[in-house]
Amino acid sequence: MKNFLPAFLFLLVFCVPAFAQTRVLSDFQPGGLAWVRDSGLPMSYVPEGLRASVSSSDTQGLARLNIDAACKLDLSRENQFRLETSVTNTGAFSDVTLYFHSGKGWFGCRISAPGKDGVVKFTKGDFKPEDDPGTWDQIDGIRISFWRLGKADSQVVFHSLKCVKEPILFASVKTPDGTELWLGRNNTEIIQRKFAELNLGSERAALAYDATEAEWLEILKNHQACIVNFTKFLKPETREFLEKWSRENGKPVFFIESDLREEPVEMGVLMENLAGSAPLRETIETQSLVRMESALGEEVPEAAQLKAQAQAIFKTQGVKAGFEFCEQKHAENLKKASVGLEIADSFEFRGWWNHNGLGAYPGDWARTARELKAAGFNAVVPNMLWVGEALFPSQYAPVSENYKKYGDQLAQCLEACHAQGIQVHIWRVCFRGNWHILPENHAKIVKSCRFQRGPKGEVVEWLCPSDPDNIALEVNTMLEMADKYPIDGVHFDYIRYDGVNGCFCDGCRERFEKSLGHKVENWPKDVMQDGKLWAEYSAWRAGLITHIVKTVHDEMKVRHPNVKISAAVFNTYPHCKEVYGQDWVKWANEGFVDFLCPMNYTQKTGTFENMTRSQQALVRPDFPLYFGIGEYKLTADGTLEQVKAAKKLGAKGFTIYNLEGPAAKKILPPLTK
Repeated sequence: MKNFLPAFLFLLVFCVPAFAQTRVLSDFQPGGLAWVRDSGLPMSYVPEGLRASVSSSDTQGLARLNIDAACKLDLSRENQFRLETSVTNTGAFSDVTLYFHSGKGWFGCRISAPGKDGVVKFTKGDFKPEDDPGTWDQIDGIRISFWRLGKADSQVVFHSLKCVKEPILFASVKTPDGTELWLGRNNTEIIQRKFAELNLGSERAALAYDATEAEWLEILKNHQACIVNFTKFLKPETREFLEKWSRENGKPVFFIESDLREEPVEMGVLMENLAGSAPLRETIETQSLVRMESALGEEVPEAAQLKAQAQAIFKTQGVKAGFEFCEQKHAENLKKASVGLEIADSFEFRGWWNHNGLGAYPGDWARTARELKAAGFNAVVPNMLWVGEALFPSQYAPVSENYKKYGDQLAQCLEACHAQGIQVHIWRVCFRGNWHILPENHAKIVKSCRFQRGPKGEVVEWLCPSDPDNIALEVNTMLEMADKYPIDGVHFDYIRYDGVNGCFCDGCRERFEKSLGHKVENWPKDVMQDGKLWAEYSAWRAGLITHIVKTVHDEMKVRHPNVKISAAVFNTYPHCKEVYGQDWVKWANEGFVDFLCPMNYTQKTGTFENMTRSQQALVRPDFPLYFGIGEYKLTADGTLEQVKAAKKLGAKGFTIYNLEGPAAKKILPPLTK
């Protein structure tokens, strides 16, 4: 068994398909965009591009390496961007953010830092507005930020920033009021995860409900195929137009007819449809073979024999049969390769986060618990309580629609999991008030001024952590769950501020001034990130969050001493303390929590290892960190590779996000004996 991919496999896996269309925004050479670095720090041009360095001797304590350039760009028709760099020490950075400035604000997208291949892709649909940005057709600035892990030395050479048109387009239709439904995003992500396994390039776009044929033609330009997301807002005449476009251009169009979380698409049928494009057929066949011939990054011994079998099936039986044969053999190979993991012997905590609170199979926690046990898992962290709804009878929030449909999920989860010896740590979404909340409850919170306020007085839909009623709510909800049910632990999530621009409400001003002992002359300017009191305000905010965590801990240890306190926390420190008020290192080292789950969600195993090492160095050696693995971003191989990496680094445990049907079917079988 080789511990590396052969050269031809590397080229197939990592090279960009030849039919992807690109447009260069910057080649990072003299005469192009004029890039400058934050605080005037030095950079230099080299033959490969623009070079910038960070080192442990930096006196400014920079949390990130920023470079900026002024520009005039119309990016309204672009959907994806690719940044190519070389990083001498990939352990120096956790994430990279690409920003585009327009109007009075930014569009920003933050993803995992580049690994050894040095390439990262940003999808326009994943960009989020900051402050008050204008429109994509009036971009006047670009910023690239590399977020640091500690103060390690490294050089970054910027090679190129390009707009990319991938061969496959996912098209969602917005509602008549201009909203893109989460259903479209969820369907896209499910299929794109499969595409990532096959190196099939794709991008996402959302079009208006009443988009014209000309607008559709503009977005379809240069694509080999189109997948139309399931939506009741697709007009019949639009569907007819797309079918006509397919016939006239010889390019496949595939309509998703359901919510893929409930009714998965038959992937073999989808692949056969896409194979109507000759370049896509070649990629599907080639990459299916590559995937079948390896598992966990190693070539399987019978690769040549399997390849010959698969090629014969593709030739005689077609793409669907060939693809399904390769998928079956890959699953068998992955199961064999996973035998050495032995997670039950390697980790004290082997858990899953469960976002919907319903388990992998809604209405059947017993099945979920049986399958987790059989695969070696011993813990589950189900989301049972939001600010605005609960999946059990709570005095602090009304029951959700899922409670009405499936019954008391906390009780059912406990009964099923405890019968299998699986710990249950109940996940509470703290502060966040813009999801899972009835309009009348939302209105009451706004009226009582309990939401945060931005610098202009605007409502930020997160509960203000300095408000006494909100503090009492967060403490009491945690205690209520332990008072009513035999749980193993309570788990904080979103135990932080929304970001650097919240909160500046009147209550925060009054309470902060009291802590200072004097008035703030220019509120909120003096306490914003560039203000003269920012350091004091940032520390005060972190203290408020810590106070809630410590209060729950102290009360819980008196009332229920065996119930453990834990939290899902950001993967970078001290940035998360300064910007979000989340001082999880203090919680760990002063004993306010029993364990923590850093959310090390990244597609790159090397970056996962770097974050894990950095976090291990921040806490005392005996403190349990159960590292978060973002399965939702990964293939089955990628997920298990990160479990393997955690084992190599001596981690005490891991927690996978997110337990749902497709994830269970992907991850549990290889680990089940």
